[in-house]
Amino acid sequence: MPTLTDRFARESFWLVLILAGFTVLATIYSLVTPLFEASDELWHYPMVKYVADHDFGLPVQRPGLSDTEAPWRQEGGQPPLYYLIGAAATFWIDTSDMPEIRRINPHANIGEIWPDGNVNMVVHDRERESFPWSGTALAMHIVRFLSILMSLGTVYVNYCLGRELFPPAPIIGLAAAAFTAFNPMFLFVSAIINNDNLSTLLASLLLLLIVRLIKSGAGNSRSDLPLSVTWRWGRGARLSTFVLLGLVARAGMLAKFQIGFMLQLLALAPLIV
Repeated sequence: MPTLTDRFARESFWLVLILAGFTVLATIYSLVTPLFEASDELWHYPMVKYVADHDFGLPVQRPGLSDTEAPWRQEGGQPPLYYLIGAAATFWIDTSDMPEIRRINPHANIGEIWPDGNVNMVVHDRERESFPWSGTALAMHIVRFLSILMSLGTVYVNYCLGRELFPPAPIIGLAAAAFTAFNPMFLFVSAIINNDNLSTLLASLLLLLIVRLIKSGAGNSRSDLPLSVTWRWGRGARLSTFVLLGLVARAGMLAKFQIGFMLQLLALAPLIV
């Protein structure tokens, strides 16, 4: 009969295998997906560039601006945490060549089926986009790699969530990690510049903290602080994380934590990091 150490070693082996497999596949997705051809990357990266070029300042959203004036479009109104992280990692790179790489294809049939198959959103310059990268291409691949790291964290947190909910059955945690890691759409989005990667990580972490809070049965400073900080970070990553406030409050009532924490949540509600 396998010992506890043997079971732990076997579980750790499979977890590492899942995490490594995800990292390899996501990296392949990232390398083979042309720049600016992924979900909303056409607008997410210009937002990162603006923040990096303006001393971590944010753009003022005005209606009627052209793509040249505001290439970030609606992403300029998103919570800025993801863009701040991307800007912090790439501010030192000269990305003045972005207009040469981000050349909008005026003949593209995005989402439409036509015989010519013209589905590229931008006109690509292979020389500028090929390895070794420099300028905008280098900056974009760095931010893509950060996205992969964020999603790698999501896979691990989902494993922890499964283990927390079903302690006697480690296979549940491993299955949760594998289901997340090898979902094709999750892999694709994880490999590109998209603030969903950070918000998914923080939302998953928030759910894990909520489960642990409920299981503990009582609130204390050790459980309250990580929960409030994670929720605030989630709000800074994407507005949709705000919907978890009700779940946090409900978890607090189940765990019977102090009213002071509820006041903290209410105070944080209107804030965007």
